Amino acid sequence: MNDQAKALIEFVISEDRVHPKRWHQFYKIISKQYPDAPRPLVLGGATASDMAKRVVLLTQIHKIRSDRDLLRRADKFLRGEPLSAWYRAHDPLSNKGSYGDEDVPPLMYLLFLPK
Repeated sequence: MNDQAKALIEFVISEDRVHPKRWHQFYKIISKQYPDAPRPLVLGGATASDMAKRVVLLTQIHKIRSDRDLLRRADKFLRGEPLSAWYRAHDPLSNKGSYGDEDVPPLMYLLFLPK
């Protein structure tokens, strides 16, 4: 993973961030070049756990990690969102959805963290 992607992931997981409230706008930016990028867990996915939502956002960043121009645009978008424009939850994030089901193996998102 390149330094730019590592720095963006570190930013995303800092200050209890889970996903931006304008997540669909972020998805529109990356899906033009990566239509197979995972969709944001909003609307129909809103019942997913905070951990599942963070994993999807990290997966989106991981998907575009080698596209420096797109990664730069993604970085600008995400860092441009004020902290109040992020859905936030305290770590460790819950992996239980709204219906009490475990939707992500515990600590799965650690696979996407910079090494």
